[in-house]
Amino acid sequence: MIDPAQIPDEVAEAAAKVEYEVWRHDCAGELDLDLEMYRLWDQLEPYEQERWCDQSRAAIAAALNAWQGIQGAWYEGDTPTAYIIPLPQKKQND
Repeated sequence: MIDPAQIPDEVAEAAAKVEYEVWRHDCAGELDLDLEMYRLWDQLEPYEQERWCDQSRAAIAAALNAWQGIQGAWYEGDTPTAYIIPLPQKKQND
């Protein structure tokens, strides 16, 4: 199983930024508020950004652990250090 700690910081941050923007737009839309009322990612305090990154890291690990057919490819002892992720074939339009 993939541990959330294995997710690189830059990957967690990239996902966190997207998730934060989705949340920001959803909140503004649902409450019919001005989007500018919600701070941009760069305006968040470091501890707030870290919280979003932790949540994204956990979600990425959970998604990878649920992926059917994922296999460890390289190991250090019993711990996989790289994975092969089978991507489904693109559906063709009939």
